[in-house]
Amino acid sequence: MNSTPTAFRTKKMSLKRDASSEKNQTVRYTKRLEIVHPHCAGLDIHKEKIWVCTSPFHDGVAPEVSTFATDTGSLEKLAAYLRERKITTVALESTGVYWLPTFLMLRQKNLNPILVNPRDVKNIKGRPKSDRADCVWICRLHSYGFLRASFVPPDVVLDLRSFYYAHEKLTVDSASMLQRMNDELVKMNIRVDLILTDLSGASGIRLIEAILGGECSPERLYQLLDEQIMKKGKDVILPYLHGDYREGNLAILRTWYDLYLGIRKEISRINQKIYELLQSFPKKADAKDLPRVKKNYREDKLDFPYELRPIFFEIYGVDLTQLPGIGAGVLLALVCMVGTDLSPWPSAKHFVSWLGLAPINKESAGYRKSGSTQRINNLLSNAFKMAAMAAKRTTTDIGRTARHLAGRILPKKAKVATARKLAELVYNILQNGMELKVKTEEEYEQRRKQRDIQFFVKGLFKYIINGQLLPEVEKVYQEHCQGIKAASLTNA
Repeated sequence: MNSTPTAFRTKKMSLKRDASSEKNQTVRYTKRLEIVHPHCAGLDIHKEKIWVCTSPFHDGVAPEVSTFATDTGSLEKLAAYLRERKITTVALESTGVYWLPTFLMLRQKNLNPILVNPRDVKNIKGRPKSDRADCVWICRLHSYGFLRASFVPPDVVLDLRSFYYAHEKLTVDSASMLQRMNDELVKMNIRVDLILTDLSGASGIRLIEAILGGECSPERLYQLLDEQIMKKGKDVILPYLHGDYREGNLAILRTWYDLYLGIRKEISRINQKIYELLQSFPKKADAKDLPRVKKNYREDKLDFPYELRPIFFEIYGVDLTQLPGIGAGVLLALVCMVGTDLSPWPSAKHFVSWLGLAPINKESAGYRKSGSTQRINNLLSNAFKMAAMAAKRTTTDIGRTARHLAGRILPKKAKVATARKLAELVYNILQNGMELKVKTEEEYEQRRKQRDIQFFVKGLFKYIINGQLLPEVEKVYQEHCQGIKAASLTNA
């Protein structure tokens, strides 16, 4: 599009002379912008009201702005209003959670809505700021094709994403309840935290239930522990079970424990809903063809009632858990956040950029100002970062690369780089059909040596004239060979 906004329009602009050119460059702009979407609308959504602009932008035509409420009936009237004016696409900002009902209604009515990042609709100096001006500005930018559509998954994936968000929040709340129960026990000088590593285990739950049931005898509480814990010794454990069982602390402990049980019950219910939605996805493979599980693979920490590995194999048609660091937790985040179709991202670079794992391209005057990644709160990105930490400990190509990067750059940057590599592998396997092959550490070292040889040979070419090395280079080479030969004889 050979055009520019009106605020930046000029007939002729002289640019600073580039170092590689001898003449000044000249950029010419057209007088008018090209209309990409002639029948579009812009929405500015608030808590109680929606501002709508539908007028095409022609000379002498004032923008037509209307308002609608946010209830379901008003949203249906909004859709009918847009269809009456033959609107083909609608742009709206992401405003908390208020955009979702409107977006789903417009998508249901086939009005092709796009969700826009508010950063792409920033105010330009000199433009009035009001609700009416905002919807007009969104509509104008969308008509010129200046707005990028954010990724909004299908309805099934949206439901999965909601359940996944709730699962993560409830998991945090569950850990908070455990910490509060431990605090009440410490106030009564019952040091269960010095005996058990996890209060949510079987031994911890039995101790709490016994204490709430009125049991105060350290001997009887000791008998509730697992045999593995008893190996610490009775003389070591019994002093920690003597305490001051005060009624106030016991009452608060009961409150936290009841809340903990309620949270665990809701987590189980949400896990069941996630499992039912996963079963609704089309199957690309049969679980009978599932490859052999990799060494040290575990799913018990997910606290999921079903084995997830066969489910993901049926959904994706490939066992992604064979990749280093990739487990059921990463795949659960993947299917809940983006689903099974990665076609909205044209390439792996677009995918990792959406995840916030790609460095920002910020250059000026030939200097790179910043190479940091974007600050994006993405649960899938966090899952890949956790996978990178696990992959670092493996004896694979990716593990060797992660350890090599950690020795060259900051550990945090190395973790992000490894996570980006894993995300690119997952994209290429699912979208481009790349073969899933886990390379060993020996293959990494062999590839690195070949790369070093190529760099050496490439650098040696500039010292070759008429098919022969320069005399001074040849002299240094011979001295080096003699030094190596003498060192080998000395060691022998």
